Amino acid sequence: MGTGLGLSMVYGFAKQSNAKVRIRSSVGAGTTVSIFLPAADVEIHSEASATSEMIREGDGQSVLLVEDDDSVRLLVRDVLEDLGNRTFESAEPTHASEMLRSASISISGCRTSACPA
Repeated sequence: MGTGLGLSMVYGFAKQSNAKVRIRSSVGAGTTVSIFLPAADVEIHSEASATSEMIREGDGQSVLLVEDDDSVRLLVRDVLEDLGNRTFESAEPTHASEMLRSASISISGCRTSACPA
């Protein structure tokens, strides 16, 4: 069972990237989604250097993650923490707003029950 985010994520990525999407679906055969991206006008760097550059950029940042779907929130939290970020999480926007208003999240340390161990 999926999260139901697949098609909306594809559409969002395509729109953001100025790409075209083709979707073909057949009963019993499944669905094929093709994304046609525009050609890049930039110099391509090696994948290893691009990956290490991205990891350094996120290293040590504090991130407040707000997501009501538990499986999505856990996945995103794991990715953020793998990149070296300190992650605070909430399943509800009102709780996240309260965390920010009450200054329960501080840059120097964690002062909330939602803090990672």
